[in-house]
Amino acid sequence: MRASGEAAWESVTRSADATLAGIAQGYTEFRECSDKPVDRREVAGVDPVLIVEFGDPLLVTDAADTRSARMWQSFGAGACQGPTATLHSGRQHCLEVQLTPLGMHRLTGLPMNDISNRAVSLEDLFGDEGLHLPERLAAEPDWARRFDLLDSMLVRAAANGPEPDPEVAWAWSVLSQTHGTASVGKIVAETGWSRARLANRFRHQIGLTPKAAARVLRFGRAMALLAAPGHR
Repeated sequence: MRASGEAAWESVTRSADATLAGIAQGYTEFRECSDKPVDRREVAGVDPVLIVEFGDPLLVTDAADTRSARMWQSFGAGACQGPTATLHSGRQHCLEVQLTPLGMHRLTGLPMNDISNRAVSLEDLFGDEGLHLPERLAAEPDWARRFDLLDSMLVRAAANGPEPDPEVAWAWSVLSQTHGTASVGKIVAETGWSRARLANRFRHQIGLTPKAAARVLRFGRAMALLAAPGHR
């Protein structure tokens, strides 16, 4: 377990099963022990996550409504255009599933604009399987078995989920590969759709409009460059 000041933590990460390529990126399980409550800010981002907390619950403030906060034991979150705050007691044992923007829609079949900028329950996302997922994960003896369980669950969900519109998948590919710098107007023209149709379908399957997603991607790129070694 690593330590820094008053806190100590450890983590383990594994990629998702190869059959989940383009849907789930990977899993991280971590433990943290601090003498004081830990308050964190998560910046805007396009990648959805699933969070399962085995210890004390998290106080989460959504990007969609910074005036309200709610205690969560486990939840999912879609793309966020603004910061999200979390607060925990100082002792945390948490598992995080990193998904892709199109992956969350494939796994749940839900309109992604309904879960962007906010946290939602695993039951709302996956029904009874989501409701019982935390206790099933907690019953496994180690992180490897928990990651295996997640692989199995997500593979089943993906097999029954909707395929993305080819136009949306292509538009997202162009935006993500260019870190949001591609011309949205040119992307619209290439799809053959109207701007309104692409925006509506993109919001349904990604959670944001192409223009909003491009802004978040550019922000993410700027943050990555600032954090790169050697940046002054």
